[in-house]
Amino acid sequence: MVSNRPEPSGTSVTRSSDSNRRRNCFANKFLPYADKLDDESQANLESIKNNLGKVVAMREMGPAVMMSIRNLVTYIKLYGMKFSKEDHVKFVQLLLEMLVIPKLDPDAINKISEAIFFLLRKREWLSTDDLQIEWRPLYDLFHLLVSRLSKKGELFNTTSSMEGNLQCAIQVCTPYFPPSATQEILDELLSKLQPLDNGSGCEVITILNIFLNYEQGYELWFDKLMAIWNGYHNPPWAGDFMTMYAVVGNKNLGHIDWEPHIPT
Repeated sequence: MVSNRPEPSGTSVTRSSDSNRRRNCFANKFLPYADKLDDESQANLESIKNNLGKVVAMREMGPAVMMSIRNLVTYIKLYGMKFSKEDHVKFVQLLLEMLVIPKLDPDAINKISEAIFFLLRKREWLSTDDLQIEWRPLYDLFHLLVSRLSKKGELFNTTSSMEGNLQCAIQVCTPYFPPSATQEILDELLSKLQPLDNGSGCEVITILNIFLNYEQGYELWFDKLMAIWNGYHNPPWAGDFMTMYAVVGNKNLGHIDWEPHIPT
C-alpha cells in the first residue's frame, strides 16, 4: 500500500521528546491541570500503540482493534497531534494496510477511514518526503464498495456514513500519491467517461474529483476536461467540474492562466 517506506509497525513504545511532538490542542494549556497533560497524554499514547501492536500481531480485526482505533481518534481530539512524526507516519501506514484487507467489515472500514482522515486532514503535518501512498488499492476498494461502475457494490451492505468517510479518507490521501498517479488515474477513467449519462451525474467525473491530486499534474487534464465542460450545456455533472477547477485554482494560485477560459 505504501511504497518505499518502513513496515507499518507503528506500535513500538518510544517516549517522544518535546521537540518532536506534533501539533498540540492549543486550548489544553488553559485547563487547570495543564501541567499534568504531558504525562497523561504520553501514557495514553503508549497504551494505544501497545494495544494496536497486540491486536495486529494476533490478526484480531474484531472489536479489539476497533476499540484501539477509536481510542486513537479520541486521543487526537483531546490532545491534538501530540506524537512524533515517525509515529504519525507509522499510524497512517498501519491504517492504510488495514483498510485494504479483503472482506473487511463495513463498520471497520468506516472507523479506519475516519482515523485516516483525522491523521491527514492537515496537509502541512506531513510532506511527500515523509509519506507516499499508492492509489490503486484505494481505487479498487472504492470501486468495489461504492462505485456504480461495479455491480459488486450491490452485494455489500454499505451505509452513507461509511461511503462518506471512505471518500474523505481518499481525498486526504491524494496529495501523497506518487507523481505518476495522475496519468495512471486518467488512463484508467477517461476511457469510461460518459458525458451524456442521464443519471444524477457522471460517476467517472465524480471519481476523478475524489482521486486527482490537485497539487501537481493538473496540466495533464486541465485543458482536456475544460473542453468537455465547454462542449455541453448545463450537464448534471457540472457541479463536480466546478469543484475540481475551484480546488485546483486554490491549490495553484498564480500558476494557471484563466484568461482563455473567461467568457467575453
